[in-house]
Amino acid sequence: GARLAFKITEDLDLSSVCGPSKGNWTPIKNFLGKLNGANHKISNLYIDIEDSLSQVNGGLFETIIAADTAIVENLVLENVHIRLAGVRSAGAIAGYMGGNVGIIRNNVSDGTIYSNGRAGGLVASIGLNEFILQNNLVEGSVEVARSDSTKSQEIVGGIIGFTGGTKASVTGNV
Repeated sequence: GARLAFKITEDLDLSSVCGPSKGNWTPIKNFLGKLNGANHKISNLYIDIEDSLSQVNGGLFETIIAADTAIVENLVLENVHIRLAGVRSAGAIAGYMGGNVGIIRNNVSDGTIYSNGRAGGLVASIGLNEFILQNNLVEGSVEVARSDSTKSQEIVGGIIGFTGGTKASVTGNV
């Protein structure tokens, strides 16, 4: 697909399209490009899937593909609720980001992220050649539990849950 650049021009409240009484947000699949949130808020992102066989990975995006460089920046995600019962990947921005170069910078997220698989406050799983993480903030809780409900912290992170084979650069307060 075409690699496009998007800029959010006003705050977006998703409660009119997803929530406990409305149903789940459907994560955007295979995003190729750049998203500049311009410090606007996307509030009330809601995904709550109890089906342990579900194939949904989740966040605002299901998957971000970096054919050359993918960027998500200046985005504020407020009141995020993601709970995936299956062994899936959950993160406020994306379940998975893969490809060449990925940049996640100047983003803020608050809420609850829960999965029986991989979980990260912003991105659950990274499979990039190079990854740049700059000045991001996550507030709230990020949790992974095994299907037998015993706590597991083997694939969970406050900002990024898992990186595999990635050259990473992190700046900002850690």
